[in-house]
Amino acid sequence: MLFRLRPVDVIVVLLATNLVSAGPSDKLLNALVQASVESSGSGSGSGDNEDATGGPLKITHAYYLDAVEHDPSLTDGGRTYKDVAGKGSTNYAKEVVTAYMARYATRERLGRKPKPKDIARIHNGGPHGYRKPSTLPFWYKVKNFLGVGK
Repeated sequence: MLFRLRPVDVIVVLLATNLVSAGPSDKLLNALVQASVESSGSGSGSGDNEDATGGPLKITHAYYLDAVEHDPSLTDGGRTYKDVAGKGSTNYAKEVVTAYMARYATRERLGRKPKPKDIARIHNGGPHGYRKPSTLPFWYKVKNFLGVGK
């Protein structure tokens, strides 16, 4: 009998063997939601693409496609980009962000273990957002919601 593994199944195995990091914590994801809602209208989400209505995390269509390319299981059950912005979409949006970060917020790309600051700035400014000065104000909002540095 053949078993079909989804990318999420592989990630669970890798996490269990400590070969990859767990991705954004619930606390960080919740801070991203709060900062994104507070930043509505100022370009939150994958910053180089301003086409977003993308729900509680202001996820652009390009951001969503990047996440789905990395983790096709995001479309299981017929889920689409429209579901990111739909009523009760926060959990799905968090799944999309987690897949996006599994693709872009990695030790291999950054040359070090990703920090919450990197994750927030990548969320706000796209794959290279962690290097863009324009993403610092968003990070300061996230940092405030995390209660870091108080």
